[in-house]
Amino acid sequence: VQAISADTRFGCAYEAAVILATAVIAAAGYRSKGAGHHRTTFEALPIALPGAESRTDAHYFDRCRRLRNEFSYEAAGIVAAHDLEDLLVRVHEFRNRAAAEIEANFPGVWK
Repeated sequence: VQAISADTRFGCAYEAAVILATAVIAAAGYRSKGAGHHRTTFEALPIALPGAESRTDAHYFDRCRRLRNEFSYEAAGIVAAHDLEDLLVRVHEFRNRAAAEIEANFPGVWK
């Protein structure tokens, strides 16, 4: 929704990345919880989903976590349009990989 601020849209897309990463980690038999679980989730992602793409995703989403923390706790209006668009594309691509991984391990679960 274009009427929503870039910060809020970024935050929603970031949360989607966290949820997807959490699902991939759960499908691999792991769980991330407690204080700092977003950071831990992205640290665990390359373990749950081995490969260079997962390492790149984990690093990228962790940078997004820091930006999200900044606009959530320190200053508003800091997300640039290109940062938002890049995150939207990256989350969509990650969703496709997450779905494939989960479907491979648990056929019929991802719908």
